Amino acid sequence: MPVPTVQPVSDCAIVVNPKDNVAVVKKEIAAGLELLLGDGRKVRLDVGVPAGHRFATREIPRGDFVLQYGQPIGTSLGVRAGDWLTHENMSDDVPVVRDLLWNLHTAPPDYFPKEKRAFFKGFRRPDGRVGTRNFVLIVPTSMSGTETIDEIGRQVFAHMIKVADGELLAKAEINKHREFQFWAEQTVSL
Repeated sequence: MPVPTVQPVSDCAIVVNPKDNVAVVKKEIAAGLELLLGDGRKVRLDVGVPAGHRFATREIPRGDFVLQYGQPIGTSLGVRAGDWLTHENMSDDVPVVRDLLWNLHTAPPDYFPKEKRAFFKGFRRPDGRVGTRNFVLIVPTSMSGTETIDEIGRQVFAHMIKVADGELLAKAEINKHREFQFWAEQTVSL
């Protein structure tokens, strides 16, 4: 079945904020596709655009900001509607905002008293940082892999025991951290 040449933009891309002049591609878009935008305008993509990349939903003249989330994410070097945004047509230059509006501020944090702070089951490391229990999950992709997975599990567990007992050096010990640390259940204060 042939792909329609005009599709709603929501089928393959997301316009995050109505102020945006770009859309983020959800799934790869082929060259030549014409997209119907939410405001009724159409935009044609002359080149394919990979998933996760952006294309212009309207012309962005040289020097104007490229907007996503309603905020500048770069500066146009001259972008036509439908262009794939790359470092060839957009710079990373954005405005630096130092003076805030009188009503734009963040209140100082209102900390909970120590006796009302959250707790979780974990452990405290010698350097004071905390950790949580990690799980190693080995899942077969078919029923015929069950015996193989059981053997892999036995070997991984045996290796973990040797590391925990100090018989083997763990890769992360170079950075003064243990690769495997057996978890002793405690209540740790945040």
